[in-house]
Amino acid sequence: MVRKVNPGLFLVIGAGIFWGATLGLYARGMEALGFSPMQTAGVRMLVSFLAFALYSLLFNRGLFRIAWKDSWMFVGSGALSIGTFCYFYFTSLTYCPLSITAILAYTSPIFIILFSALFFKETITGQKLIAIFLALTGCALVSGILDGFAAVPWIGIITGLLAGFTYAMYSIFARIALRKYTTITINLYSFLFATLATLLPAGAGGTLSRLFASPQALLIGILGSLLCGAIPFFLYTKGMETLDTGKAGILATTEPLVSALVSVFILGEPMSLWGGIGIFFVLAAIILLSRPAKHEASSQQAN
Repeated sequence: MVRKVNPGLFLVIGAGIFWGATLGLYARGMEALGFSPMQTAGVRMLVSFLAFALYSLLFNRGLFRIAWKDSWMFVGSGALSIGTFCYFYFTSLTYCPLSITAILAYTSPIFIILFSALFFKETITGQKLIAIFLALTGCALVSGILDGFAAVPWIGIITGLLAGFTYAMYSIFARIALRKYTTITINLYSFLFATLATLLPAGAGGTLSRLFASPQALLIGILGSLLCGAIPFFLYTKGMETLDTGKAGILATTEPLVSALVSVFILGEPMSLWGGIGIFFVLAAIILLSRPAKHEASSQQAN
């Protein structure tokens, strides 16, 4: 009997691949064009919001409908999570190599699993704990931590860890919102509030003027925002419809793995033997989580 694989697994892994392949390059590109971390975050949020708004306007205007008493969900998933995550992540990148920032941000599965157990009563299984160990160890090895972490400025470390914490908050607020709303609606309003939380403090006028100042800035700003914003967040949120929150958070650790591959094959940075072992660890964590836990397997056999 062939065992079905949860399609949400592929969606979340796909989100991690998109983030890993584009987020660091997008941040570096915007920084080179003179955008501050807050301005970079603001552009990413605005373009992603406009993408979901345009889709809803053209194909299903009912996606705009929410009960305004539920706005707190989207303030949480947008302003408190996506917006602040972008700011902390991009700030960390100004002080740390891409690989170090990625591993710091991917302490998020620890926060996600703890929050999920607290708020949603999700079981902290041995399978999840082993997967966390494999994923975080793999990310650490890929990042090159063994070659010397002490040289990284403390502000880079702190903002990287805060990126991990705020990223975890998105999974929690989005899980709550999925009880009442579709993936598109959640992303639409999350990015609306994230835009307000980042673009206004960055100075909307100056940010947009810089964005439209050259075709290069406009191309990187729009295309980059779609590839590292709207598309992966849609895939991740859609994947959460069929995966528990903790498992989704661990599976998304494909991001630092792909970031390491980007640094090697695009940026020309070397990868050590430890980096190769780290990739194996992350893949092992993904394979482990693709298998149902014992209680899930028993339930499937009973059916």
